[in-house]
Amino acid sequence: MGCTASAITGAFVAVNPEPFSAAANAMAVMGVTGEIAGAGAAGPGRFQVNFLDALYRLDQAQLSARLKLG
Repeated sequence: MGCTASAITGAFVAVNPEPFSAAANAMAVMGVTGEIAGAGAAGPGRFQVNFLDALYRLDQAQLSARLKLG
């Protein structure tokens, strides 16, 4: 998942001029997507596939509903 985190962070930095904000937003997306993927994974081998599928389907409504700020 480290390479995935790097790729997602790179994509966020490419469109956001503030690196810290871009990285925080990328990790928020990773966290929410991981929760969604983990809920449907029957084992560790399925998590990665579920993560990619969940990331592909993630929309603003899901992100807003699941994001935990505290």
